[in-house]
Amino acid sequence: MSTRGINFLHKWISNNISETVGADIISVAELTQQLFADAKAIGIDSTERKKSGASMR
Repeated sequence: MSTRGINFLHKWISNNISETVGADIISVAELTQQLFADAKAIGIDSTERKKSGASMR
């Protein structure tokens, strides 16, 4: 994953995960979809997520 992608992921998690203590499978799936949508909205595509061997599928 690119440095920009890693920075985005860390910031996104800190802003979105604290609200999901006790998360179930559905809320995790919804958060995952929102993560990818938010990444796409700022121009982070699957190619950039896969850089350096690490991957946000």
